[in-house]
Amino acid sequence: MTGVGTSSQPATGTPPDPASAAPPSAPSPSSPAPFSPSAWGWRPSDWWSSPPGRLRLVSLVVMVLLVALWITAFATSQARQGTLDALSGRPGGGQSATLVAALRLRSDLAGTDAAATRVRLGGNDGLEVARQREAYRRAMADVGVQLVVLARAHPDADGGTDADPGSALTVIAQQLSPYGGEVAQAKAARSELMWRTILPAADRIVATEQSRAEHALHRAEATNPLVGVVVLGALTFGALVSTQIWLVRRTNRVLNPALAAATVLSAVAVGWTLLAFAAQHDHIADGRDHGYLPLTRTSQARVLALRAWTDDVRALLDRSDAPRLDADSAAASTRLRHDPASAPAAGAAGSDGAGLLAMIAAPGGPDQAARAALTPAWTDYADIAARIRDGAGRPEGLWPAALLAQQDATGALRTFDERSVAVLDASRTHLTDDLTAAADTVDTLPAALSITLGLAAVLTFVGLQLRINDYH
Repeated sequence: MTGVGTSSQPATGTPPDPASAAPPSAPSPSSPAPFSPSAWGWRPSDWWSSPPGRLRLVSLVVMVLLVALWITAFATSQARQGTLDALSGRPGGGQSATLVAALRLRSDLAGTDAAATRVRLGGNDGLEVARQREAYRRAMADVGVQLVVLARAHPDADGGTDADPGSALTVIAQQLSPYGGEVAQAKAARSELMWRTILPAADRIVATEQSRAEHALHRAEATNPLVGVVVLGALTFGALVSTQIWLVRRTNRVLNPALAAATVLSAVAVGWTLLAFAAQHDHIADGRDHGYLPLTRTSQARVLALRAWTDDVRALLDRSDAPRLDADSAAASTRLRHDPASAPAAGAAGSDGAGLLAMIAAPGGPDQAARAALTPAWTDYADIAARIRDGAGRPEGLWPAALLAQQDATGALRTFDERSVAVLDASRTHLTDDLTAAADTVDTLPAALSITLGLAAVLTFVGLQLRINDYH
């Protein structure tokens, strides 16, 4: 029998532990709960162990491929566009315009000396002398214009080395004044100043501009970036098609319209890019074959012809120096047309010993007839020049040789020069038009790529997300 107020449990020797008897305390609101992926309904294995996870992984891979394809194609088109804009001169000025200015500068300098030397030869009626004086004034004025154009194109050139355009421009500007003074005094030394100092400086400018233009043309035609576009395009198209096939096998639906549209858009983007670059390549190749090469080669041929003409006239006026001048004229003529007796010198002008005129006339195209007409025009002059040299070698033949130079040789050289100028004008037009057309070909390509590939990415996400929702 127990007393009132006493426990009904038997007594023990050990009192109960208050801490163990207390109820569990609730976690403090301020203490963060440990992270558990399962507590949030997500586990890392969900990305590959369940169909929705695999669809998310496929969606991520396809999206990465689409973005990589867009970046590669966009960067390639932008790089080509920038190169062609620099070549064609959009929106104003450019490497092609600077190259033309350098070529015109060199031709005008050669023309000034040829006209001044022809004035010394004189004539019976005075008309030819007046014409040559006017040609000299026009050429000198044009030289000043081209110097300004080239100086603006190279504002940072400090003239530190002989290879810099600034250094060559400085030489030409400094020597033109002494040259003009020698022309006014009718000194024979003026040709030496022109051909040994001024024109070599112009040759350095032309070589620099040609190197820049050729490098830009090579970059505009580079095919290495296109390999990346083709590879990424094939991977993206293959991933989209494989995803579509995989979905067809795992679901009851035959076609995913959004995914099919994304596949078509990616193929259209890659095809559009390749077609645009192929058309651009054709324009650039046409500009090189029918513009750049005839332009540079014909300009060189015109300078050589003017040099030969100047040497032939000076050989009549300065008989003591005639052997050297005749040798210089023969060397210029050899570079223009292949002489079988001078194979090494002719071989320096082109491949397989072909002369410069033969190289100009060889390629087909719309202006081939005009380019081919240069060869017979120079042959006519060369035949007359040979007769002049033969006559000048005899004491009684000097005066008839001078008359032949005043009339027939002057007319033949004028015919060649007029045909050369016509070829130069046509070649310059071809180069400008083809470069502009090549730039226009990819003008809208970056925007088109952004729209088509962006839409393909959206459709890919929508199409795969619909399938993920089906599982949920």
